[in-house]
Amino acid sequence: MEKRVERNIARRIVRAVAPQLGDVGFRQTKPTYVIRPGDIVTPFFHFHKFTFGPYFRIHLGVRVMNDTFVALALNGPSHEHAGEYSEREDDIQHCVRAMATYCRAQGLPWLERWSDREALLADKDTRLHPEDREALSK
Repeated sequence: MEKRVERNIARRIVRAVAPQLGDVGFRQTKPTYVIRPGDIVTPFFHFHKFTFGPYFRIHLGVRVMNDTFVALALNGPSHEHAGEYSEREDDIQHCVRAMATYCRAQGLPWLERWSDREALLADKDTRLHPEDREALSK
């Protein structure tokens, strides 16, 4: 598949997955990010399209809003084989369904757990960087 076509289909897939998370407050903010805005913690999904082929990885993360780091840190788990597609419409739709299913079944429970300020501060296994924990405790 031509790289330009592959990238365009990948963008289309992410745009199709994002609305399927809208009922729980998520929205697409950048081409590869779907977030649920929060005052203290913002959970997000990052959709990584591999350069070597028509495949996706999904990263999960939480952003402490008063953290001074300039970007979203990919501080959660990832799903390496989140979706694969071709130029065929049924493959594209299958990829959208697979990615949305992962986000809802696996991603949302993890994000819910780590979207609570008290849980993030209390848990020793939190994936937050020390700077994030410090910012969150203020």
